Amino acid sequence: VVHHHLFPATSPGAGDALSKRISTFANASELLYHARRWRAEMILHGHEHQPSITVAQRWSYPPRGHDPAFFPVVSAGAGSFALGSHLGPIGRNHYYLIHRRKNEICFHSRILDDHGAAFTYHDQIRVPVDTT
Repeated sequence: VVHHHLFPATSPGAGDALSKRISTFANASELLYHARRWRAEMILHGHEHQPSITVAQRWSYPPRGHDPAFFPVVSAGAGSFALGSHLGPIGRNHYYLIHRRKNEICFHSRILDDHGAAFTYHDQIRVPVDTT
């Protein structure tokens, strides 16, 4: 679990980059390498109040002879329980229920309804994982 994003959750403009308002890891590649080395399947983060799921493929660790394998590392960004402008351009109050199954990680997305009274079903995203 980390604070900042490994990958952008929104599409920041050049002005954001120049003013250093981009919120991603400068060493994301190194973190992904170690996550794979430690056999971590998922990295959870927050910070920008934007729900996001990104799957990155990294070389296996240690290498398997002459046939290197790729394994996914899932970067999952939590949504938000924020008010107003903190929700950003695509955000809604949102959270995930995450289930790890034999061959997949399943994200069940829940959003705050239009009346602000309850969280309701939004979507389901399944990420296949190799268990070998």
